[in-house]
Amino acid sequence: MPNKGTFDTNSAIKSAAISGLNAYYGKTSMKNLSQYLISNKWSTVKHKVTGVPLYQWAVGAVVQKNSDGQCMLQQFIVRRDYTGSGSYSAPYFNGINRGSVRAPYGNYCKCDAKP
Repeated sequence: MPNKGTFDTNSAIKSAAISGLNAYYGKTSMKNLSQYLISNKWSTVKHKVTGVPLYQWAVGAVVQKNSDGQCMLQQFIVRRDYTGSGSYSAPYFNGINRGSVRAPYGNYCKCDAKP
């Protein structure tokens, strides 16, 4: 299991992640068993030409229970958009990152796995 990051103690980021994950899994046959943030800081994405910030993102890990009863470890993304003048929007859940090639994401794990 990946280690917890310092963002896991930030209530605004964690709350956005939990509510987003619960809403996401509420629309599927899967279930959110446990989650935590692994990032220690925001990663900033800037416009390629102007260099103006566009948004910032951070990642977390979630143990999802599939409809067959097996569990998998997935990576999720939390994001906040640049609103101008050095400010960003409130953080929000931005989806499950199924494109991550970093192990152990996308692999089966124990359903009671905890960080």
